[in-house]
Amino acid sequence: MLSTRTIFLLFIQITFSRQFIIDSVDNKTADCVRDIILKNFEFKSQITVIDGDNYKILPTINQMQYTSVQILTSTSNKFSLPFNREYLIITNSCDDFKNKFHRITISTTWSANAKLLVVLKNAYDPRCIFDILLKKHMTNVVLLNDTATLELFTYNPYDDFGCGKRYNRIIKLGHCKRQYLFFDKLNTGIRNCTFQALSAHMPPYSIDPATNQSEYKGIEQYILELISDKEGFRINFTYAINSDEFTVIADNMSAVGPLSALQTGEADIITGAMLLTYQRAMVLGYLTGGVTFTDYLQLHVATAKPVSNLKNIYSEFQCWIWLALFIVFVVYSVLMYLIMRKRPKQTIILKMFGFFLQQSSRVNGDRTNRIFIFWVFFAYLINCCYQSSLVSFTLHPHLDYQISSMEDILDYDLKPCISLSMRRILLGTSFIFVVKNNALDCERRVDSLKKVAESSNHFTIYLKSLYAYDEIEYYDSFGKSKIYTVDYPRAQVLYAIYFYKGFPLQTKLQHLCRRVEEAGLMNRHFDRLKTERQAKLSFGIKKKMFHFIMPWYVLGFGFSLSTFAFILEIVIDKYIRV
Repeated sequence: MLSTRTIFLLFIQITFSRQFIIDSVDNKTADCVRDIILKNFEFKSQITVIDGDNYKILPTINQMQYTSVQILTSTSNKFSLPFNREYLIITNSCDDFKNKFHRITISTTWSANAKLLVVLKNAYDPRCIFDILLKKHMTNVVLLNDTATLELFTYNPYDDFGCGKRYNRIIKLGHCKRQYLFFDKLNTGIRNCTFQALSAHMPPYSIDPATNQSEYKGIEQYILELISDKEGFRINFTYAINSDEFTVIADNMSAVGPLSALQTGEADIITGAMLLTYQRAMVLGYLTGGVTFTDYLQLHVATAKPVSNLKNIYSEFQCWIWLALFIVFVVYSVLMYLIMRKRPKQTIILKMFGFFLQQSSRVNGDRTNRIFIFWVFFAYLINCCYQSSLVSFTLHPHLDYQISSMEDILDYDLKPCISLSMRRILLGTSFIFVVKNNALDCERRVDSLKKVAESSNHFTIYLKSLYAYDEIEYYDSFGKSKIYTVDYPRAQVLYAIYFYKGFPLQTKLQHLCRRVEEAGLMNRHFDRLKTERQAKLSFGIKKKMFHFIMPWYVLGFGFSLSTFAFILEIVIDKYIRV
């Protein structure tokens, strides 16, 4: 009995001693976390704690007077992180950290430049933690190994010209003490670094040299070349992006399309007139400035074409004038018939019609016949007016009605011919636009413009800057544009050069890009590209051309009919004589 009590008391003593040791370690860890937060995190900011269930660090953080805390536990399915730059992750292992860190990265407000404090409960090798962070380009990290020694670790992928892609060693920061731990790690900057850039052939912004389209580089390539020379890094361009493919952002903040190469690590930079949208800006890094001049969508239709030759004949006078001439002809014919009852009415009508067409005819000396002279004068005046206007067609030919507004497009029931990339741009920029009955042969941007230039029954939507560069391809042989731009409310868009999230020195690169724009280098290069394209074109000079206004089939029909009437008159006259 005595031995049983002794063993029971000994077990209780060991248990309470172990609990005291655990509490002591937990208190040291909590104090260490508090000291790091007070020294390194900004006051009155919000700290996001990932999975802090049943851990004694949380009461210490909650007691901090000027800090707001958001706790995300393992039971939180959907959440939205606030705009903060401090994170605390409490983890047990490398796999556990990978899952918890993934929950941060799928939030739109996550920043790779934020400060991250990782508390690793067990004595694991911190290298696996840093490998995960390196793939997401997160460098402002301090790892607290929750052991008896409370050691602090970090890593620097920019040391020894690592360029943010590798690290050679784990940096030991010593034991927990109140000091600033998130130091600047860009000690060598990005000098001597080589970044991989994917680009689409999208002139004038990016031009593939393999196309032999220009001896100059695109605008975005030119800007990156200036910046890289200034900062001392290199860029390798690869042209492997389909310019008609548009990137969308999924609900889990993953890019679907060409920009996904930045998240998978296939590329560091992507160029090619990529539109800047809210979803993309939340998921990726971007550079604006020299290429962010405001562009907008334009509505294009075919230029009004000359009317047919037959229409030129009757379109000189309006319909009511032709109607008035017909009424005058009928009234004067009746008047002439009433005055000259002895003459056949067919002869009277034919003579009046002949005088109207300025055909010569003999008028006998009878007083009643002299009334024809008034009709001759009237016909002469009408013909002078008609022919003088008809001669002006040589310089100013009649054109079809030029569609120049949205109301005209609806009234004339023009069919849309909008390329796939433009339709996706309309959806990606949050414009409410539904395309119905789109032409099947308009999937590519070039095809949509060619279709509109050749057909008067379609319209398309195109970006202003791209059309300004391609406009000369749609001139006729005399330098006149085949495409007309409709003036309607502008839907403005912005362009950006995209980087992976966490790309170094983005603020500095942004300032350099602004300097390029303010110096006018971007506009100068754009003018250089346009001048190069215009120099390759040659236009003809319009020469005087003489042709019959009357179409040949009408002229042939009239000639055949007159020949038949002439032969018929000879036959009838011969039959009467016999």
